[in-house]
Amino acid sequence: MLRNLRSLSKRAFCAENCNKVSAFPVGDPFCVVAIESSCDDTGVAIVESNRRVLADLRAGQAHIHEEFGGVNPIFAARAHNVAFPKLLKKLSSYYTPELMGKVVGVAATVGPGLKPCLHEGIEVGLRLAKEFGLPFFPVNHLEGHLLSPRLEERQGRDVEFPFVVCLNFSLYV
Repeated sequence: MLRNLRSLSKRAFCAENCNKVSAFPVGDPFCVVAIESSCDDTGVAIVESNRRVLADLRAGQAHIHEEFGGVNPIFAARAHNVAFPKLLKKLSSYYTPELMGKVVGVAATVGPGLKPCLHEGIEVGLRLAKEFGLPFFPVNHLEGHLLSPRLEERQGRDVEFPFVVCLNFSLYV
């Protein structure tokens, strides 16, 4: 059963997971499998601790929602359910013994977002974490957007702290 999204999103990252991550020596890059399903795009990725994105796979749903003039949460959730197995199968082509030895957890967006859509991603994330014996890391959707400029250095420009961000967020979710 899906856990309460509010309590899941407020759970502190370090409360139960930092001890597992800190087992890796400083300087050795580690990886996280990332799951995103907050609205109408399904995404899976492998992200390295040195901010490199090793794999980034997405499935869009614009064609499904076109006739509604906006995202239909139930149809979006169904589309996530169909897309995740396909994306995870493609993602498995990136798995090597070396890479799998670096994976320390599974992260998934837990909110804010459309609840039926979040449910699909959280369930996939929890299932993967359990299957591989890894911790589950809940990720706040807005914090993900705020920190995304720091993912990879682009054209010799690295975004360092502190930096200023303007984030618009609609309360319809």
